[in-house]
Amino acid sequence: MERLDVRIVHMESQRLAYAHEFGTEMGVHERAASKKIRTWARERKLLDGPRGYHYFGANDPPPMKEGDRYGYFSGVTVPPDTKPEGDIKVRELPASFYAVVRFKGLENIGRMWHALYTWVQKSSDWSVAGHGLEEVLAPSDTLIIDEHPETMVFDLWLPVVKKP
Repeated sequence: MERLDVRIVHMESQRLAYAHEFGTEMGVHERAASKKIRTWARERKLLDGPRGYHYFGANDPPPMKEGDRYGYFSGVTVPPDTKPEGDIKVRELPASFYAVVRFKGLENIGRMWHALYTWVQKSSDWSVAGHGLEEVLAPSDTLIIDEHPETMVFDLWLPVVKKP
């Protein structure tokens, strides 16, 4: 097994504006949700300036087997006064500790999720405490973020709690 560079990060509660799409064909509704939230956030200048936001996505609910209908949300952390609007929903991400790992290339995402879950399960200090988030770090300047999947950079955020 490869050695993972896992960091434990405490993230304060965050407000997340997101678009949620459903489908069966992998990639289609992920791109639709991503484009929808990025267009909305750009129109409100929430992506301007230095990167002060998190851009998260996740299967919700995940597919149980290939061909199943599943959901995907794509969201951006926003100021506390942000309200839902049209197809854009808003929810709170509670403060939590996360095991976080960074990697490059969309083709590695399944393998890296498996490695991160395994790392936490083998940890003497931490246990999995919920559903993970995928943060797209690059590219950050386009509506179609997976146009060049091999160049994408991710942080995977897996909520954890300290073992007693």
